[in-house]
Amino acid sequence: MQQAQQYLQQGHLENAIVHYALATRLDPARAESWVNLGIIQYQTNQHTEALDSLKKAIKLNPNVMEAYTALGDIYRLHGKEQESLNAYQRAAAVKRTPLSLNKLACSLRTAGEFVKAEALYKEVLSMAPEFTLAKTNLATLQIELQRFDAARDQLKAVQKLPCSKPE
Repeated sequence: MQQAQQYLQQGHLENAIVHYALATRLDPARAESWVNLGIIQYQTNQHTEALDSLKKAIKLNPNVMEAYTALGDIYRLHGKEQESLNAYQRAAAVKRTPLSLNKLACSLRTAGEFVKAEALYKEVLSMAPEFTLAKTNLATLQIELQRFDAARDQLKAVQKLPCSKPE
C-alpha cells in the first residue's frame, strides 16, 4: 500500500494501480485498498473496473465517504443522474464534508432542486469560506435563479481568492 501511495504522489498512476491491485489481492477484506484502486481506475478512465472496485469497498465498509463520491462521479460522467444523486446523498450521509456536500448540491441543482442545492452550497461555505468552487457553483445557481446581484457579489468574492487551474 505504501509503494502504491508513493507512485500516486509521483504521478505514476499505472504503477499505483498495479500496487493497489496487489494490495487488494494480499488483503481483499481491506476496504481502503479497494477505494484507492477504484479512484485511480476512475482517474485513468477504467470506469467499469472502478465501479467494481468501489462497489467491493462499499460492501466491505459502507461508511467510506470517498467510495460514494467517486461512485457518484462515475455515474455523473455516464449520464446516470439518479444513481449519481443517490451516491452523493449516501456520501453526505456518511460524512458531511465540504466536498461531499458540494457534489451533492451540484447533483441537486442538475435535478432542479434549487432550494436544497442553495442551502447545501451555503452550508459548504459556512464550513469552508474560501472554497472557491462552491462559491462559483453558488454564483452559477444564482444566475440560473436570475439573482444577478447575488451572483455578481459571489463572483467578486471568488476573484479575490487564489484558484486552481480547473477552477
